[in-house]
Amino acid sequence: MRKNTALESSQAVNLSTKFQIRVIWFCMMFFALQASTDGLGYIFGPLERFDPAFSEKYQANLSLVRTHAVFSATALCTGLLAFWQQTWKGHVHALVGRIYGLGVLVGGITGIPMALMAEGGFSSRLAFLLQACLWLITLTLAVSFARRKKFASHRRFMIRNYALTYSAVISRLLLHGLQQMGMGFLDLYPILSWTWVLGLAAGEWWIRFSKSRKTLFGRPGF
Repeated sequence: MRKNTALESSQAVNLSTKFQIRVIWFCMMFFALQASTDGLGYIFGPLERFDPAFSEKYQANLSLVRTHAVFSATALCTGLLAFWQQTWKGHVHALVGRIYGLGVLVGGITGIPMALMAEGGFSSRLAFLLQACLWLITLTLAVSFARRKKFASHRRFMIRNYALTYSAVISRLLLHGLQQMGMGFLDLYPILSWTWVLGLAAGEWWIRFSKSRKTLFGRPGF
């Protein structure tokens, strides 16, 4: 009787955890789609809409900026699909992974010159440069582990990689929230350029959290 009760309790906890994770997933997808739509609308909109702090640089490097925006948005939206259980069937996961990887590859490569011309001085440029390099490095490691069929390590590095990707959303949400409190964009920019550190820390927490639980929509721990 005690064993049955413990089993039922464990199953209830697992179902509750899966439900909570699904809610988080849908919330993350909503904000990813919103950030991508707004960002692409801004980059491909009238040039007069560019913030004065970026206008001259963006217009002088418009193809670079738009290429970075398109492929980064692609990575942002497709990356979450790779964590959805339904994409693990057949070749869907591999296809989603290739699309995501292409987004990160082009987004990371174009992110390097974007970082070097970023506003906010040395601190912002260093932050964006490190983020672009880590984006490419974690992708390379994830692909390498997948090819060697070391899928546990592959998943760990994909979580780290997507944490870097999703930092764009975290930065955007923090920016809007702090601006509502009266803080200026140019004052916030050098600080928010380091938001990817928070994203990466969240990714590391998720890896440790899921080690002893059947999380990530039913897949055993990492």
